[in-house]
Amino acid sequence: MDVSRLPTAESSLGSVELWQQDASFEIEHRHSGILARLLQGCLSLFSSLMDNSSCSSTLPKTAERMLFRSLATLRLWADGHSIFTGSLDQLLGQSKRLQHTTLATLNGLCKVLLNKLSKVILFDSEEARLSLLRDTNAQVFFEQTKWILDESSSDSGSDSSEDDNDDNDDNRIIDIVSDIKNYTQCLVELNAALEYPATDPYLEDNETSTRRSKKHHAYDYYTGLLVEKFPSASPDVVTCLGKANWDRYQRMQLERSNNLNASNIRTLYEAVSFVAKSHLDSSEFQDSGLGTSIPAQTSAYAATISSFMSSISDGKHIHVPPLPAEAKNGEPFECCACAKYIQATTNRAWMCVFPTLNLNIINPCRKHLYMDLQPYTCFYSGCNFCGHAFSGRQLWSDHLELDHGLGPGWKDHQCSLCTEPTGTGKRQVLNHYARHMEDIALATLPSDIYSEAESE
Repeated sequence: MDVSRLPTAESSLGSVELWQQDASFEIEHRHSGILARLLQGCLSLFSSLMDNSSCSSTLPKTAERMLFRSLATLRLWADGHSIFTGSLDQLLGQSKRLQHTTLATLNGLCKVLLNKLSKVILFDSEEARLSLLRDTNAQVFFEQTKWILDESSSDSGSDSSEDDNDDNDDNRIIDIVSDIKNYTQCLVELNAALEYPATDPYLEDNETSTRRSKKHHAYDYYTGLLVEKFPSASPDVVTCLGKANWDRYQRMQLERSNNLNASNIRTLYEAVSFVAKSHLDSSEFQDSGLGTSIPAQTSAYAATISSFMSSISDGKHIHVPPLPAEAKNGEPFECCACAKYIQATTNRAWMCVFPTLNLNIINPCRKHLYMDLQPYTCFYSGCNFCGHAFSGRQLWSDHLELDHGLGPGWKDHQCSLCTEPTGTGKRQVLNHYARHMEDIALATLPSDIYSEAESE
């Protein structure tokens, strides 16, 4: 073990001074909720560390790119829920279980930033690391939240010895990047619950009997979006489509989880191994496009989580996510729906490409993204297939024509969802309903993909 890396009396004194100087910070920010304070500390620390990442010889460019993406996702999540206004803290005050889950997840992320990532990026200067912790107040907010969550104080002591173990730096960097990505993704997956948090039972006892009898369902989030988008639609139809979208979300989340981790770990491991073999020659990792494609500080979030969802509720047509920057250069990219790596240089090519070659595919023109989402759903509440997602548009078309009598005439009629005229003819009627189904299905994609593409 490198003796120079051992903690000294001076560094220990610096830690004490850090705590003493920042303890008063609580007084200045006591009007803010604990979630807002902790997130502000995390973002400040994360951003500052990434500002210094280009100077670190221990962090390969692949890992740096993944960390920038996690940082962008965390910023968008904060902006989408207006956390710094204090509204989410106030809302979670009525849902203690969800508050605990959110705080525990964010505190876990903060712990990785404090005890692991900061020591990797600023490994050569403990003084600079302590100065950064002092400026961002992340350590103070982490300890406050840890106390609220009733965590054991002995955990922090074990962290220090574990983090200073340099026996396998390659695996260490892989674990750090993976942990940060997983914590960030967990926060994103809480979006649906944070939009419609379940009220604590003891608070419901003080409500009216009508309010107490109202049940919350997992699909209420998507049902609420559909109510805003189609206010004149039948409640039964909206509920049916909301359930279908929740089922779609769960199915896609499971598929992404099955495909995502193995691919990310394999790619990162190859990059870290290459760094070790090349003795960290910085010239071999020069990437002139990184600073412009994923900036450390993004000036505008034109398509944040909130604006993405508002476009759904305002009745606007949701566009298919644009291709990432690397795809236009011919590089394989991760499909946002299924997390498989595919190769396409244009949006049109992406829409028609398959993740793997399959000679048994009958119709090669079926769109890849819509094959994943299976958006075409029956919207007749009295039908046994209501909410059923058909595997292809042709099956859905046949169902509407034969079982619901839309064909063969395909006459102009009032849409049962938006109440607008559908137009005359098979093509117009099907396109009208297909756009609705596609918009509904696209809402189940990860909410940050539009913003990431915009920033890139």
